Amino acid sequence: MDLSIVSPVYNEGENVKRLYAGLMEVLLPLGISFEIVFVDDGSQDESLKILKKLHDEDPRVKIVSLSRNFGLQVALSAGLDATQGKIVITMDSDLQDEPSYILKLIEKWKEGYECVYAIRQKRHETFLRTFFFESFYKVFNYLSEVKIPANAGDFCLMDRKIVDALKLLPERKRFIRGLRMWVGCRHTGIPQDRPARPKETSIKQGFKKLFNMGFDGVFSFSYVPLRLAIVMGILSSIFGFILGLKVLYEKFFTTKPIVGWTSLMVTIIFFSGIILLFLGIIGEYLCRIYDETKARPLYFVKEKIGF
Repeated sequence: MDLSIVSPVYNEGENVKRLYAGLMEVLLPLGISFEIVFVDDGSQDESLKILKKLHDEDPRVKIVSLSRNFGLQVALSAGLDATQGKIVITMDSDLQDEPSYILKLIEKWKEGYECVYAIRQKRHETFLRTFFFESFYKVFNYLSEVKIPANAGDFCLMDRKIVDALKLLPERKRFIRGLRMWVGCRHTGIPQDRPARPKETSIKQGFKKLFNMGFDGVFSFSYVPLRLAIVMGILSSIFGFILGLKVLYEKFFTTKPIVGWTSLMVTIIFFSGIILLFLGIIGEYLCRIYDETKARPLYFVKEKIGF
């Protein structure tokens, strides 16, 4: 198998037919063997039924149907596990990743790059979503030793060696964009003019899912939040020591009465908030340790079709 396409599907019944048609226009002229692996991530609409019909018409369409909705990153992992191609391309099924860019990804791969990702030049999103996306990349790259190019999404080409490396990583809280960079090898990006989401297509990644994915990315690739607690503790101790010297000086060497109920309350409230904040950060890491120690399977497959 020369090429595998992996596309997670969650309630995309209105889009999978158009995505398949677009892929055929691009892939057939290449004259290579390929497979299209759709991962049904617990869809509640007619997505799975439509995918089965596509498979009946074209056996190159293969389906991994998960037992429930496990989330985008897990669905991508399930798709990668099922692929057989020498190169694997992951892309969304909401029609925002245009199949025509596959040719550009392959061109870069032929130049010797083992991972080629599309970098979104412009987002047709609300101001709030765009702000959070851009802020995430800045925060992630500031905190993590593994750097992700800004606006490099899940639309990318990976050589088989990278896919095999990702399959060896057992962690449960997965962030594919970070993991593929952590693996290493030769990486590069191509600019992508991403079209607006079709009007009839609803947004599947709400703010809650986006924030969860963002937290998974930061806490999986950075120890800075924990080390920041040490820094804050040292600074607080220095501040407290200086404040203590000031109070002792005023008590023994001046006649100034010692007052400070307001400052005392402000100090208590401020440092109580800092303590609770870092307890929450420690809790986030403990939750991830707890998930890893349970060692549950990453996903369950309800059925596989075409394999």
